[in-house]
Amino acid sequence: MPVVYAFLGYQPFEPGKTFGETLQFLRRAAGLSQEKLAERTGFDESTIAKWERGDKFPLPANLERLRTFFDETGHQFPGFEAESSVHSARRAAAAVRAWNARRAGR
Repeated sequence: MPVVYAFLGYQPFEPGKTFGETLQFLRRAAGLSQEKLAERTGFDESTIAKWERGDKFPLPANLERLRTFFDETGHQFPGFEAESSVHSARRAAAAVRAWNARRAGR
């Protein structure tokens, strides 16, 4: 896709409305497969696939890692904090509770 965009001088497609659609659009615009994006960002390929399908939302720290990566490649990553914050906050709180429970059980 980067070659097509360079030839046309613009991106003929618009990013999606959901986080997953936008991530997939930006990944393709950067000319990356899910595997290559995983290698370059340090995420697991299955995690990226789940994000793109909308099965999961990234935690705020992971969202920031994606934003930094795409900013460095010249692709603007829109804000999705509001969409993901509820899901991410619940997951983060559950992870903290589980970690504390494991620590208490030692």
